[in-house]
Amino acid sequence: MIKFFRHIRKSLLMENQTGKYFKYAIGEIILVVIGILIALQINNWNEEAKARIIELDILNEIKLSLSRDLEDLELNLLAHNKILRSQNILVEWFKTDKTYSDTLAFHFAKINHQTEFISNDGAFETLKSMGLRTLSKDSIRIRLLRIYDLRFQIYREFEGYYRTNLAYIIKTIN
Repeated sequence: MIKFFRHIRKSLLMENQTGKYFKYAIGEIILVVIGILIALQINNWNEEAKARIIELDILNEIKLSLSRDLEDLELNLLAHNKILRSQNILVEWFKTDKTYSDTLAFHFAKINHQTEFISNDGAFETLKSMGLRTLSKDSIRIRLLRIYDLRFQIYREFEGYYRTNLAYIIKTIN
């Protein structure tokens, strides 16, 4: 192909047709520019495809982390419900003049039980280190920020409040 263009160029110069030569040269420059633009576009498509693959990988990791967090929260809620039942049984026992029984020991031990929510935020931290703009949808980015920066913080504060009150209640009971 290069020999073909070289042959055309030489023949135009030998025939002393400079006007046609300049038209040919401009056409060749335009072809080179078009080729470069096509190569850049293909490169951009490849980079966008790689970015989407990375985005999907991170979103899948975050989805797995959130499902584990949900399981942990459900277990904690179940444990808190059991603790609450034991607390209610003990409150009723304190209100009445019933004698102490061995089943109350179980409930006294149960109210000492504590849970701790530990979020699996490794994937979200990876996303933050890569830049939150890695996500193509603003709505997903906003929801993740609400979950990790607001809701999980509220859960941790609630647990701190719960531990403080539980320690006070246990100290009072003892």
